[in-house]
Amino acid sequence: MNEREPRLSPGPEVAIPEEYTTAETNESVLLSGEYSAVRHNGAVYPFVLEERREATLTRYRYTVSRVANNTTAYAQQLRDEHLFGLSVLSEAERSVVNDAIDGVYYAEDTDDEAFRSVMDRFSAESAVEADGYDGIWLVRYDGQVYVAELSYGGFDQNDRPVTPKQRARSVITSVEPRNTMSPRGTRDQHTAEP
Repeated sequence: MNEREPRLSPGPEVAIPEEYTTAETNESVLLSGEYSAVRHNGAVYPFVLEERREATLTRYRYTVSRVANNTTAYAQQLRDEHLFGLSVLSEAERSVVNDAIDGVYYAEDTDDEAFRSVMDRFSAESAVEADGYDGIWLVRYDGQVYVAELSYGGFDQNDRPVTPKQRARSVITSVEPRNTMSPRGTRDQHTAEP
């Protein structure tokens, strides 16, 4: 900056944590501590380096392997491994499932026996993906295949109380178009992909 430029006035404070490798740090003029402002499109922006510390960065190496030749084959593989039928439900359990199909079902507290019963049924089956808080299942219900997402973090085996931000929810989305028939007039189970 030269004397003809106006003095810098403080602007809004913004903290932006960044991680740099040693090589990046050594090459950066901004991280050298010699400068306190940058100019961009004619405007001058002050900055402050608040903290500088060394941290160990963990590197991950990912490898890819083919699990199916195409999406149709992969969808069939998921069906073969994870699809289960949901039948013989009580009226209250059907209400949970139907509300979830229509959008979302919220279990407001851990006394919701219908949700607990549905959750237990799903937990006994092979999930596409699941952990201690939520999961994804493929389920056949009333002749239709659905992807079911259950979030049960506040409704787990430890019976933790459900707080407003931890309400258990379930969402069930159809993955097969309705009224899809094969030439023989029976429902074609392999027309849609999850």
